[in-house]
Amino acid sequence: MTQNKAKNLVVKSLTDINEAKITFPKMITRKEVADYLKVSVQSVINYTNRGLLTSYKIGRRVLYNETEVIDALKSYAEKRYQHESTEIYIFKK
Repeated sequence: MTQNKAKNLVVKSLTDINEAKITFPKMITRKEVADYLKVSVQSVINYTNRGLLTSYKIGRRVLYNETEVIDALKSYAEKRYQHESTEIYIFKK
């Protein structure tokens, strides 16, 4: 492969990547998660240790994927209200 062909291949690859419009998830800090859930930062740490939330350590920072936090909250709410006695008490009062 000639140098010119290699250069064209690299330029084409970079152009394809730029056109792909790669989006990255919004990452938020423990403090932002705590504010969103209206709990303390220690509660967020406890939720992470229990496996309710997934954290990502990037360098020295601990971050959370915003959509995963929202999904975990929805999942927890659905599980909580699936219990028969809770359903009877709340919805058939």
